[in-house]
Amino acid sequence: MELMARICIDPGYGGSDPGAIGPSGLQEKVVTLAVVKKLAYILKAAGAQVKLTREDDSYVSLAERVAISNDFGADVFISIHANAATSPQAKGIEVWTTWGQTAADPLAESIANSLRAAFPGLVFRADMSDGDQDKEANFQVLYYTKAPAVLVELGFITNSTEEELLNIPIIRDRLVGPLLKGCPGIWGSPCQYRRLLTRPARQLRSSRMPASLTVRNTGRNMPGRASRLVGSL
Repeated sequence: MELMARICIDPGYGGSDPGAIGPSGLQEKVVTLAVVKKLAYILKAAGAQVKLTREDDSYVSLAERVAISNDFGADVFISIHANAATSPQAKGIEVWTTWGQTAADPLAESIANSLRAAFPGLVFRADMSDGDQDKEANFQVLYYTKAPAVLVELGFITNSTEEELLNIPIIRDRLVGPLLKGCPGIWGSPCQYRRLLTRPARQLRSSRMPASLTVRNTGRNMPGRASRLVGSL
C-alpha cells in the first residue's frame, strides 16, 4: 500500500523550550512528541512519506520548522500542541488555520469533526463566525508553510483534568486515530484509510511499541512559551 501524500508533522516546542507546563509538571513538548511519534510510526508503516520537524527532545526554531516542511515538499503540514491559559478552568480542543478562506480549511474541518466524534465528552472550542469550526490566526508555522497547514491544540495542559488525560499513554494513542481519520484527502483510495487502521494500528499496541518511541517527561520550570504569531501581519 502506498499513500499519495508527503506529510510533515510538527511536534510543538522541544529542547530548552518546554512549551506550557501543567500543574503537576507535565511539559507540552513531551505530549506533542509522544503523539507525533505514534502518528508518524503508523503512517510510515502504511508506506507514507513522513517528515518530522523534530524527532527527539531538541530545540527547533519556528523558521526552521517552516523550512523543513517546505524543503520536504509537503502536501500537508500538521502542527501538534497542547494549550495553556492563565485560568485553570480553561479546557477543550481547538483546530487552527490562518486567516480567511484557505486550502487548509477542508482539512481543518475534517480533523475537527473527527476529534469531536472520537471525544464527545471533551469540549471542542469552535469559532463558527465564518461558517466553519477552525479558529484563525497567523501562526508563523502556518503562515509561511507552502502546504495546507493546520495546528491542533489537543487540550489545555494547564487544566488539571486535561493534563491528567494527556499524561495517559492510551489517551495519547486514542488521539492519533482521529488525526488520521481527519485527513481523508491524503489517502489514494477510500479503502486505504480502513486498511491503515485495521492492520498497522493493531501492531502498535503499547506492549509492542519499540523502546525508541518511548518519551519521558524530564524536568520542570523551564522557560516559557515562545511567541508563535507573525508579528508584522
